[in-house]
Amino acid sequence: MLENAKPVVTQGATPLTRDEFVKYLNSTEGKQYDFDAYAAFQCFDYANVGWVKLFGHGLKGEGAADIPFNTINLDYFKKEAKVYKNTPKFLAQPGDLVVSNRSYGSGYGHVAWVVEATLNYIVVLEQNWEGGGWTSGPINNGTGWETVTRRRHNYDTEMWFIRPNFSTTTKTPLLAKKENKKVSQITWKWKGRFTANSTIKVRRSPGMTGSVVDRDSWLLKNQWIDILSITKKDKYWWAEFRYPTNPKAGIFYCAICRITDKQERIKHEKDMFGTVKWK
Repeated sequence: MLENAKPVVTQGATPLTRDEFVKYLNSTEGKQYDFDAYAAFQCFDYANVGWVKLFGHGLKGEGAADIPFNTINLDYFKKEAKVYKNTPKFLAQPGDLVVSNRSYGSGYGHVAWVVEATLNYIVVLEQNWEGGGWTSGPINNGTGWETVTRRRHNYDTEMWFIRPNFSTTTKTPLLAKKENKKVSQITWKWKGRFTANSTIKVRRSPGMTGSVVDRDSWLLKNQWIDILSITKKDKYWWAEFRYPTNPKAGIFYCAICRITDKQERIKHEKDMFGTVKWK
């Protein structure tokens, strides 16, 4: 039997998977959103645009700081999401809606969408962080210069994370064809320690299309990682690893060599981006 991945939607969950929603969020960078045609491009507008994408309706509150506590929202969250108060051990996830008491100068707080996270910081897409959401025109249908922007922030004590109930994926059987094509192996559980000889980008999945993490988390010269597996993709060899200083941050990948050996044997490659001591 062949298998095909399809989303499984539980009661109250969005039809979107986490990956699908984060892909949508990334497509909004540089745009402007005025959800309620009031005070132009506020952070709450951008939060509501995302929630409509997920569940078909917006959230309530006089300001962003009200979102985790508004009684109407709390009824929504019973089925649609889980709310987490930040703690020193909390790890945000891409797709979380983060609400903070911080703002550029008002008492309304701030809200943004998380697209990357470690235990030390979050990377968000947000609107009106610098107060440029509404700078000209009337209160209704006015305008401003600030667009949806990607930024890195530290965690705050007074911070709440609202995690939508995303659809998961499962494999459902399809009818098998009489002739199945042989699938070539691209990943091997080879292990070793790789030490970089230059700066190397780090990605969340192997391949040139994998999303790149924040520049501060790239591998630098003389830094090392322990390889968990090796994947052959997009004419490069990719190492799977966890950060030695923060293993709970998750699985990441980096290219350690371009494939030049005619027989595609990684241990015969000569132009590595560092050195590997194989185990």
